[in-house]
Amino acid sequence: MLTQAFPPDPAAVGQYFEEAALSLAENHHTVLVLTADRDYDNPKIRYDNRSRHPNIVIKRLPFSSFGKKTILHRLLGQASFLGQSFLRLLWARQVDRLVVTTIPATTGIILALLSFIRSFHIIYWVMDINPDQAVALRIVTPNSLSRRLLDAVNRRLLHKAHRVIPLDTYMAERLRRKVSDPSRFDTKLTIIPPWPLEGILSSHPSSSPNLSSPAPALNEFRQAHGIEPETFVFMYAGNHSLVHPIEAIIEAIGGTLNWGDTLFAFIGGGRGKAAVEKWEKQPGAHPLLNLPYQPLDQVPAMISAADVHLVAMGEAMVGIVHPCKIYSALAAARPILLYGPRHSPLGEMIEQYHLGWVIEPGTPARNIRTQLQKIRETPRDELKQIGQRCREAVHSHYNPQSLRMQFVQEVE
Repeated sequence: MLTQAFPPDPAAVGQYFEEAALSLAENHHTVLVLTADRDYDNPKIRYDNRSRHPNIVIKRLPFSSFGKKTILHRLLGQASFLGQSFLRLLWARQVDRLVVTTIPATTGIILALLSFIRSFHIIYWVMDINPDQAVALRIVTPNSLSRRLLDAVNRRLLHKAHRVIPLDTYMAERLRRKVSDPSRFDTKLTIIPPWPLEGILSSHPSSSPNLSSPAPALNEFRQAHGIEPETFVFMYAGNHSLVHPIEAIIEAIGGTLNWGDTLFAFIGGGRGKAAVEKWEKQPGAHPLLNLPYQPLDQVPAMISAADVHLVAMGEAMVGIVHPCKIYSALAAARPILLYGPRHSPLGEMIEQYHLGWVIEPGTPARNIRTQLQKIRETPRDELKQIGQRCREAVHSHYNPQSLRMQFVQEVE
């Protein structure tokens, strides 16, 4: 398995890779994970090679993550990681399957070079699509040499891969448009959506969420951060990426408005966190909770501390990215407020199963503010019913055990 992020790094991609690796190991496979020795977001944090299963061997490569401060930092980390991975794969023995993803985005380059020398059965787990993402963010132009080069090597990866696993139908359709023979491509294409991560679901074994009181008063995360039981918490937890724009929500909240006993929590990291920090510095701003990524063992309590979870998705990102944070909220039986297009995997999921609310991008700030206030005034019984539907959706459509086993079957 090649992934630049792997637990205890809190990046969602790494957590999914570990759960897939555990499922493969439990199915009597030996798994070698090539990953970075430092945190994907904060390179000051260093990790060791300890593994949660004897069949999983972790090799952490040095100087392979320099953080995400600038594009140059990212590219240097990617180049180092991929160069070392290339050398190891060049001489690796007894490799029956090679599972790769889109972190780093330039993985296709070394696989294209490697394919001239060695032949592997490649499983391409598509977590996002590049260079499409870079073009949508206007980091590169559609006609640039870098865009055309990356698109070419990733198309080669799509053709060379024995199995291709995107996260939703929109991503699958975008990939189909990149290949020369879509009908042949369809024979190796399997959509497997993300699932609630292990710690979240195991901490909520009951299908009936505890939403009968104004807030889960005994929640240790609330207690640790002085959040009163009656406080209503809107929480955005995860990557504050530019592909998940939250600026409109922050503008609608309005730093100096009085929201009473409502708390807005922004937990995680990323370049989009600058908007939160700017709001926090306003004189007389309504109090908020601004925290970095939390240790993985604290994440279940953190997710459960929210009354409603905020999820953001840029309109241009449909079919390019798939925010996985929504599945943890579903597992914790918490309603979802999506700031994103209705015609998207997440928007359609919320409306089909009645899991919360959708605010379309471009909605005026005053209308967003009104919607937030209405949600805040939603009766507790109604929130509890929405939470129950969230848990039912997990059991019926996003069951971790069945989706993990489906992934194992694709690899096998």
